[in-house]
Amino acid sequence: MQRKASRWRCLWSALLVSLCLLTAASARAQIYPDPDKPDKPQGPAPASKKALEAERQKRIALERRAEAMAKRIAEIERRARRDRRHIGRALARPPLAGFANGNFFVRSRDDWFRLTPSLRLQIDAYFYAPDFDKPGQPGATLLVRRARPELFGHLFGGRVQFMLAGEFAELPNGRPATDVFLIFNVHRDYARIQVGQFDLPFTLENRTSDRYIPFLERSFVVRNLGTATKEPGLMLSGSHPQRLLYYSLGIFNGAGINMRDFDDHFDVVGRLFVRPLATSTVLFNRVQLGGSFSWGERHLNNSAYVGGAVPNGGGWLNTPSQYNFFRTVYSGADGNGTKLGVVPEGTIVRGAVELNVPVGRFVARSEYIYQRSDVNENILDRAAPLRVGGSLEAHGVYGQIAFWPLGNPDILPDPGVQSAPMFDASGDAPESDFHLELVARFDYVWAQYVAGVDAAPHALGASQVAGTYKVWDLALGVNLWWTRHVRLSINYVYHHIDGGLGVQLPATDQRFVQELSARAALAL
Repeated sequence: MQRKASRWRCLWSALLVSLCLLTAASARAQIYPDPDKPDKPQGPAPASKKALEAERQKRIALERRAEAMAKRIAEIERRARRDRRHIGRALARPPLAGFANGNFFVRSRDDWFRLTPSLRLQIDAYFYAPDFDKPGQPGATLLVRRARPELFGHLFGGRVQFMLAGEFAELPNGRPATDVFLIFNVHRDYARIQVGQFDLPFTLENRTSDRYIPFLERSFVVRNLGTATKEPGLMLSGSHPQRLLYYSLGIFNGAGINMRDFDDHFDVVGRLFVRPLATSTVLFNRVQLGGSFSWGERHLNNSAYVGGAVPNGGGWLNTPSQYNFFRTVYSGADGNGTKLGVVPEGTIVRGAVELNVPVGRFVARSEYIYQRSDVNENILDRAAPLRVGGSLEAHGVYGQIAFWPLGNPDILPDPGVQSAPMFDASGDAPESDFHLELVARFDYVWAQYVAGVDAAPHALGASQVAGTYKVWDLALGVNLWWTRHVRLSINYVYHHIDGGLGVQLPATDQRFVQELSARAALAL
């Protein structure tokens, strides 16, 4: 409507200008005859003074009329310029809904409230060589690994943010909640308070969304020696605007995803990294060096969970397909099927170091983790200690190299920094071309479990899981990205296990497992 009104004003301006010019020309022709035209025959005597005065008054009236028209034209042009400015501002104002910076959004006119709906779908296939043949062991399968509708929100101009996400595929502990949290931005960059359930700030890889990790699952080292992936907790974090420094420090239940605290003792978890060259333009300006720590205590605990990404009772030293080499739950030797479990009892300490070196089309990464836990073995049905004063100690390291022969690794967000999607009026979808990522990784874990002393005489036999475990993995992966939203992946992982009688082998004298997996994924 504003454009149409402006167009009509311009037409009126042109008509008025034309009328003014015609009127002025007519008056001039009457008062000043054309000298080139032949003289008319002599008429009557010259006009009287009265007639000349009338002509003069007529000319003055025409001039005043032309002046009024000129003022009217100037006013119309001024209004047209104002309308053009209003139209330009309206066109420049961001829309109330749409797709920008790789995210869908719905927002209020003043941007005081903004919602960003999201979706995560991951459909996997797993194959093994040689095939497992024992009851309860994994077999070749197709599965919906993750199916998560997600909603991000920005309130009060970004002062408060939230995320609500639920899992409709594999449900941890049978409960669908995954990420459920609030963020209060005390300062846009340097101080943010986050409360709810979210990824713990331990290691770079655990703070990288599974949408963008190079393999289908996180590394063997991080998944087993690290903390739980997500837990309820409270965290303070902040960073330099150019990621020169990033810190996070929080307290968490320490019992795993969707689990209440068991013993009134919280875990303290923190992470810090620096990018010394972040403010420069040199090739290595995104090189990142950092560290993480976790400290907690467990008392009167009866949960067979010693840490890592697998929930309570899922074993330990797990492959991506959830086959475990260390049994946290097993049957005693009394012949009655009495369930015994390795449970934390005492102090749990973890430390980690991280290094990430992105240079052009190459990205090199490595992390080291140390873990030490005080543990007991309990009779789970009675929550009674069978062996007390045991210890579990482990070291793990992985090294990884990725190369992008096609496309650009910058289509993916920064690793190790999770933040809610930000609306950018000038933003657009990520590059629509295809991107190819080739990646290789090597993991090594050394773990030793020393069983405690018997708490009382019993007929359940010696510990069946005590001993030393050595696992190394070689993983190869290919990822085809169509923007950062659609992904096709193929992974091959060779696991090799050495250790004592406690090691759970796939088959007698078989100390390796080969996994071939594929994924079709969508992330909006």
